[in-house]
Amino acid sequence: MTTCTRILYAQCAVPADMKRLKATCRNVGKMRAAIWQRWGGLGTVGKSVNEVRREITAANLFEKIDIDGTVRAESTKDIVNDIFAYRKAAEAAVVKKIYKRY
Repeated sequence: MTTCTRILYAQCAVPADMKRLKATCRNVGKMRAAIWQRWGGLGTVGKSVNEVRREITAANLFEKIDIDGTVRAESTKDIVNDIFAYRKAAEAAVVKKIYKRY
């Protein structure tokens, strides 16, 4: 499995804008870690992407974080899609090993 790093290149004319941008990135990182810890395991097996996204939205865990609603929604969508992509890759690896064994 490969590591994915997202890098944002931004030019801010005002130092306060850069400060807000860094705070937003930090908050999205915390949100990503929390979602992976809570919904990245076996508890979501058998659920669809939309069901997991609805659970996250219904939990209201990230409503108090100082992030724009669109950024929060899109980040949640990206994180859940990453979780399901990793799951599919793991399933493919397991199936391959099972076929190889038998």
